[in-house]
Amino acid sequence: MAEDGTEFVDDDPALRYIDPNNRKELERYDRWDEAELACGLLRSNGIACELSPMPLPGLPADIILWVHNRDAELAWAILADAEREASTKKQAPFDDTI
Repeated sequence: MAEDGTEFVDDDPALRYIDPNNRKELERYDRWDEAELACGLLRSNGIACELSPMPLPGLPADIILWVHNRDAELAWAILADAEREASTKKQAPFDDTI
């Protein structure tokens, strides 16, 4: 909880834990920051997600993002939409008229 009394999405334990018997692997990431960003986006939309443990530095490993089975379709759509939007912004020409 922040000093002003507000709670952060990541502070909600219900959004941080996924039952291993009721989860779906949604995505694999090479970089920890990308995995945390995706998980944070899902949590901000009310979808619980969990990441596999951080790999040891220097060793090849994927970071796995899991969600509840019931949330998998919506979670995939949210991440796909964010990826589409990001790639559109990358390809947009620079507008210096502002």
